Amino acid sequence: MQIQVNCPQCGGKIDFDEKSFVIRCDFCGSTLHLVGKDQICHFRLKPKWNRKEAAFYFSRLLARKFGKSAELLNLKLIYAPYWRIHGMVFRWVFGKKLVRSSVSTPFGTYREDTKKLLTKLLDLSFPAFEGVSLGLQSLGVRTSALPLFIFGNIPAIPGTAFLSINTSFDYAIKYMRAFVNVGLETGEIQPELDDTQEIGEQYSIVYFPFWLLRVKTREKKEILVTEAISNSTIKRLDKKEITSLKELILKPGGNISLPTLRFIPFKCPECGWELPFHPYNSVHICETCSRGWFEYGGKFHRVPYKAVEVPRKVPEDQVIFLPFWKIKMSIRTSTGYVKSIYEITGRGYQPYRKKLLVDEQEEPMNFMIPAFKIRNSNAFNKIAASLTANPSKYHYIDNVNAKKLRFGGVNLSFSEAEEMSRVVLLSLIPPFARKSVEKLKGAVFEFSGHELLYLPFKEERLFLRDPQTGFAIQKGTVYLEEPGHNS
Repeated sequence: MQIQVNCPQCGGKIDFDEKSFVIRCDFCGSTLHLVGKDQICHFRLKPKWNRKEAAFYFSRLLARKFGKSAELLNLKLIYAPYWRIHGMVFRWVFGKKLVRSSVSTPFGTYREDTKKLLTKLLDLSFPAFEGVSLGLQSLGVRTSALPLFIFGNIPAIPGTAFLSINTSFDYAIKYMRAFVNVGLETGEIQPELDDTQEIGEQYSIVYFPFWLLRVKTREKKEILVTEAISNSTIKRLDKKEITSLKELILKPGGNISLPTLRFIPFKCPECGWELPFHPYNSVHICETCSRGWFEYGGKFHRVPYKAVEVPRKVPEDQVIFLPFWKIKMSIRTSTGYVKSIYEITGRGYQPYRKKLLVDEQEEPMNFMIPAFKIRNSNAFNKIAASLTANPSKYHYIDNVNAKKLRFGGVNLSFSEAEEMSRVVLLSLIPPFARKSVEKLKGAVFEFSGHELLYLPFKEERLFLRDPQTGFAIQKGTVYLEEPGHNS
């Protein structure tokens, strides 16, 4: 989704991707950090034509369809609010899978223990108002194909009306969860544990434009609804729907303030120098004073971080430091707290472990979740599961000189990393672990000890390899953002 704003410094047009945290004006060079992405932002789509152009088009259209006697009596532009929810969905399914024997046996078929990870991008939109239907249940790809404009208030504009929102945030969550597993069917698996996690979902309101046409055809008066973008007729409104629509229209004269995106200067609060421009980074490390910053509530706050030492044989300028969230998880079940990860995963089934540890205390409930952007969701899960199953003791750089180091961007917040750690835990559980599956039903997950760690990886042709542990990541799965681009 592309968002369009005017630069607060020079008034120039800025187009940027909705996932951006930092934007730069191509006209005056100002670099700004967005504020308010943690709120329910309000946007609007612009109609294709203005009122005069639309009136000319619809008048000619009526004449062609109904003859010269057809008349456009009135034309009104209304903006109707729609919820839009986007993010990622991870669904783990444990159960029995039907297996058909390839050879002749008395049984013919049997069921074996299995588990499957299903993922998809979530992009859902639906009306934020009830009481009348305008014939458009979903915005579809419009929010991806058309630029959105930040909407901070509802003004009183002649010939234009805005419909009020009469659905709650809880309603939006329930609606989303009713459809979240669409497209993630389990096939022949009979589920015994079905765990769905929505990761990084964002909620926004998009005001979509419609034209209301009051027309007269063959001595009959009626009201038609058309999209103001494609200008195609959607439906006719009956008397009951017209009454309901009037009740939804906001009364003129009273501007309503809405949460909106705004901007703050992109400068280090400590030393005053401009921070490195990486549009999709949520954590910014100053190259002058080496401090880390995160925006919250319209201000930059310090983010403690650690960078792992690079072996002496590898020069620091040959590696990139990729960020990971190290999170401690506690699991509270009906019988008490889980003492170690072995109680859930078992000792015999370790697809991501290189070696088995003997002492339970050597296996803490610490999860290593990539904070950088990975193109493939299954690759994301595999990297997290591998580093979680094979914990390492790291030595950290005492005094980080950020100007000499190359840092990967932090694109995943620690709260999103918490949600992802539950997905990773299920990756480590064998499909036949009935006790583990039962223990997790109704369990409460608690998190603590969040740490932001930067691990060094050396580029080796198609891979990024940790020179200390030998763990490798395919370079093609990692999005290594280059500075200087808004989208």
